[in-house]
This record gives sequence, C-alpha cells and structure tokens, in this order.
Amino acid sequence: FRGLTFRGRPPNTGKWASREEFKDALRQAVTKVRSEGGKVTQESVALHLYTDDRQLRDWIKRFKVDWAEVKNS
Repeated sequence: FRGLTFRGRPPNTGKWASREEFKDALRQAVTKVRSEGGKVTQESVALHLYTDDRQLRDWIKRFKVDWAEVKNS
C-alpha cells in the first residue's frame, strides 16, 4: 500500500459539526413530526434527518444526547 492514498472522509468528520448543531436539527425534526401529527419515535425522527434509526441512535450516543429530554421538549 505504499504510495497509495485512501479515499473517504477523514476520521472524526461527519454530518454534524458539533453537538449543538446535532441537537438543533434533532429538535427541529421532533417538531416536524409533531406538526404532522405523527408519533415521536426514533424511527419517525430519523426519516426527517434523512437517515435510519440505527444511525440516529449512534449519533445520540456519540453526542451524548438524552433522547427522552429531546423527545419531551
């Protein structure tokens, strides 16, 4: 592999630049689900963030966000 470069994102980069940016987007998605009359679940919120519930749980864990707090806010 000498001399070859690896493609892809650099480590520790992703969709959200900070914890606060993620929390703001998460709150907006929860508000959107509520305004549409849907039940606030990780699955329904993930759809508004253009991802799946598994990735959403990973972000919640990585950014140390309390799901219950966001869900009930």
